[in-house]
Amino acid sequence: ISGTDFGLKVYCDIGGDPSTVGPTYYQVVWQRIYSASDSDIHGRLVSATGAPLGAGVTYIENSNSTVDQLPRISNSNGLPPDAEQDWNVVWTRVLPGGATDIHGAQVHWDGLIRTPAFPIDVSFNSDATPAASSPLDRASGPRPWMAVYHRSTTGDGDIAARVFQGSTQLNAGFGRAVGDC
Repeated sequence: ISGTDFGLKVYCDIGGDPSTVGPTYYQVVWQRIYSASDSDIHGRLVSATGAPLGAGVTYIENSNSTVDQLPRISNSNGLPPDAEQDWNVVWTRVLPGGATDIHGAQVHWDGLIRTPAFPIDVSFNSDATPAASSPLDRASGPRPWMAVYHRSTTGDGDIAARVFQGSTQLNAGFGRAVGDC
């Protein structure tokens, strides 16, 4: 599935398609480690039989000299119509000095990038372990979705949530984390 690109491929995740009428596919995402100072987020569309589809690997985030890691994809791309079915992908970017930010993108049901990589949270806090919701099902128009992640501040930790349509933030909230997860 991951093709012949150079580098170690790790931390894969998979999103499904709830459509009852084909074609229906799965989207696999993973971290590709190119070097100690460069890792990327790649993906591939696959059939229900596990056969790779399309022209090859989708380069969700493939910039030079960034450490993008631990991708997570939404469980599904939402119900039809096809024009509004997108998987939501989130990951952690490690910054020089060890701080972390959260980034995201959307991949359309056909494996093409719908919303290119964008920053979700690039604050001075250390944010990590993101997850992406499936899109909100509705008949037409861009579908809202949510990114959640852990925010570490000095001596404290919170759960952060941001709601988007594509890469446009609609709302944000933070809640105190209770206990260790």
